[in-house]
Amino acid sequence: MEDVRFTGARVHMSLDSYQNLLESEKQLAEIKKHENEIINIPISQYWDLVRAKEELHDLKFPNIPSEPFPPESKIRATEQEFNCVIKGPVPIEEILNEREETHGKFEDHAAITDVIKFDMQQSSNWSTLGSMKREALDMIAHKIGRILAGNPNVKDHWDDIAGYATLISRELK
Repeated sequence: MEDVRFTGARVHMSLDSYQNLLESEKQLAEIKKHENEIINIPISQYWDLVRAKEELHDLKFPNIPSEPFPPESKIRATEQEFNCVIKGPVPIEEILNEREETHGKFEDHAAITDVIKFDMQQSSNWSTLGSMKREALDMIAHKIGRILAGNPNVKDHWDDIAGYATLISRELK
């Protein structure tokens, strides 16, 4: 976008830029009217419209601070997040089926995790641990249960274990 100058309560910009912003706002309003319908537009066009709306908002309300919109290169949405925005909420059965592929059957996962947690809680040091350490170990046991009951090649399971261990490690300094 071209350089925009503010003088008191006035904005100085080209008429073409202002008309482009107004057109973008009209397009977003049209999309909003049909928000329960499915439309197909390129993601870059959608983000351009959102950016234009934010720029117009900034022009209308220059004294109200707003978060800058991240550059397109920094936008990282998972397919599920993207589908939720475009298609609406995902039905619970679809989520459960997807999770079973990565986490395994819940009954298997629960049985494995329960045994691990029971054994941890029977140890002599369990009662000496603070709540953060106990919770981190519970969550690590939960992730181990996912690995053993589900797909052991899901990187996120392993990253989560490392994350919980790191949170405790930082506390120990």
